[in-house]
Amino acid sequence: MSKFFKKGLSVFILMTLIIGMVSTSVGAKSTYLKGVATHFTHFDDTEQDLSLIYDSGVKTIRDTINWNGVEKQEGIYNWSNYDWWLKELEDNGIEAYICVLAEQPLHYTDTTKSFFSTEKEIDAFCRFLQAMIERYPAIRYIELWNEPNLSFGNEAPAEERMQCYINMVKEASKVIHQMTPDINIIGGCVAN
Repeated sequence: MSKFFKKGLSVFILMTLIIGMVSTSVGAKSTYLKGVATHFTHFDDTEQDLSLIYDSGVKTIRDTINWNGVEKQEGIYNWSNYDWWLKELEDNGIEAYICVLAEQPLHYTDTTKSFFSTEKEIDAFCRFLQAMIERYPAIRYIELWNEPNLSFGNEAPAEERMQCYINMVKEASKVIHQMTPDINIIGGCVAN
């Protein structure tokens, strides 16, 4: 990866704001950056990125955890891609906003559909969320699937896929709030 691209990526990471994360105090002249979106598991120059983030005063990081990447074998979770940076954030007083990419592992379905609709599939996803929250209790925000209108499958009519998404969000929200009542759950983050 070129130095120019790395520098540009670092600046992009710092400037990518998450919803409602730029604040201005009433009567104050200063504006501060409260949060950014990152992709720590996609790049290898993260120490520099983290240093820039700490220096900027960021208070919240939005990043992703991919169910399919964590649970490659049924019931066995490999968190190695996430442990280091979630610990770094917690140690430095930065809140974690996690977008859970809920592409299901193939061992939970007998089809190749990318959305899930059966009770078995939703239960498996809820168990994954429980394991994630137990491992990372400092998570303050959980977004259930980014842009489900684009990525929650295309193998069925849109109405059917969105009903499956709604059913998943309802069940997942129950499980999340049973474990951590004060966590913020975000759903329905659609692409236009």
